[in-house]
Amino acid sequence: MNSEQHDHDCDHHDHSRRRLLRSALGLALTGPAAFAVNLAHIGAAAAQSAGSDDYKALICLFMYGGNDQANTLVATSGRSWERYRNLRGDSIGMPDPGVNGGLLPISPDNLSAFGNSGTFALHPALTDTRALFEQKKLAFVANVGPLIEPITPDEYRRMQKRYPDRLFSHNDQQATWQTFSPEGSRAGWGGNLAGLLADSYNATAPFFSAISTASSAAAWLSGQHVNPYSVPLTGKIGFVQSDMPLGGIDNNGAPLRDILNLEPAGGNLLEKTYSELYKRTLQYQERMRSALIDENDSRLLAVPQNRLDGHKNSVIEQLRTVARIIASRQNLGVRRQVFFISLGGFDTHSGQKNTQNKLLAQIDQTLAHFARQMRVLGVEDQVTLFTASDFGRSMRSNGAGTDHGWGSHHLVAGGAVQGGRLYGAFPEFDLNGANDIHGRLVPRYSVEQYAAALGRWFGLSDSNLLQVLPNLRNFDARTLTFMKV
Repeated sequence: MNSEQHDHDCDHHDHSRRRLLRSALGLALTGPAAFAVNLAHIGAAAAQSAGSDDYKALICLFMYGGNDQANTLVATSGRSWERYRNLRGDSIGMPDPGVNGGLLPISPDNLSAFGNSGTFALHPALTDTRALFEQKKLAFVANVGPLIEPITPDEYRRMQKRYPDRLFSHNDQQATWQTFSPEGSRAGWGGNLAGLLADSYNATAPFFSAISTASSAAAWLSGQHVNPYSVPLTGKIGFVQSDMPLGGIDNNGAPLRDILNLEPAGGNLLEKTYSELYKRTLQYQERMRSALIDENDSRLLAVPQNRLDGHKNSVIEQLRTVARIIASRQNLGVRRQVFFISLGGFDTHSGQKNTQNKLLAQIDQTLAHFARQMRVLGVEDQVTLFTASDFGRSMRSNGAGTDHGWGSHHLVAGGAVQGGRLYGAFPEFDLNGANDIHGRLVPRYSVEQYAAALGRWFGLSDSNLLQVLPNLRNFDARTLTFMKV
């Protein structure tokens, strides 16, 4: 072998090794790897961070299963209201505004955009959500969904425009919302937003740019330049195997460190890669453990019980860990972060009325807690929470529930939101109407337009947004205006 070929082979092996390491590291921090980073052995954390700083965070609250938008935000006047009552009836329709347990009226500040003739209301469970809306700390965005380019129902029927693959499939549309591609895609727009800013804002700790506190890390957090870092609900970090402490490892991980410092025999690429993986994972664990404020810190609000079932609110449990990490941002050395939290159970083909009521009560409680917690931490204007879901649901009742849809309504909360307003284009509630295809809403605004508003506030330039959001250039209005930028 000549020296040129040798150098080429070495470069190839180094590249392959780096690629394997990046891939393995992402798996180790997000999936059920043998040595998963979680919160199992943490003691007292580092000193508290203080003061205002150039920090921003996005929290994606994903409602798995497909939240029913038509009962979440309702047009309560005109023909839309008549059709809502006719199509949904008493089986899944909400009681009228003003009656006991009825819809909660809201008055958007920009009602003139709807001809001053529309009236709107929220699901009866969203009492705190309405209060945040009235306080201008929350806004709604109507009829958002995955799109490649603008499309009308007629263009869909005639197949004159492109639209996302595998519509109405849970796994594929969860992936499409998060990555713009069906199931199997690895790069999400949340991770890519964070990745483009990591060098500027998180140079010393890019691995803490994208963090999941859900049961598994979402594709939304994975980026070309960052991998998601998973932190479980307990808020305790350490190495575990099958939920049991790895024998012989103390809080400092000294025995494991000694083993990993040994040079693998024979120069085996896989051995070297995984040795580096575990060494780096241990370093990240120790960095996180030393940086986090104490889990009993007085600034961390207690996790309340759900209003309806007496169990701890699992979304707020996730949010508490997020709050703990945000409070430790200066110790971690990060100024831009994205987080993922979630709640499942929204696939309401049956029993929708009771199920959605319980789930939205959890979401409502979470939003109120989020507002209080961020205010206590002094980052009310620096952290924005937004919702996402597989898809919306059908307009027509199937008897006791609804079926898979497409477009849906979402909300955005935080001090940086231009709240008290309704954004997007509120659809007609009408089968065979201007927004309907097979009883489902055709989205008017794309996920990418929704994401662009968040990304611009986060600090990305217009050119960077086009990098992260590949279909954005297909829309005349490249962003919505619900953020204070």
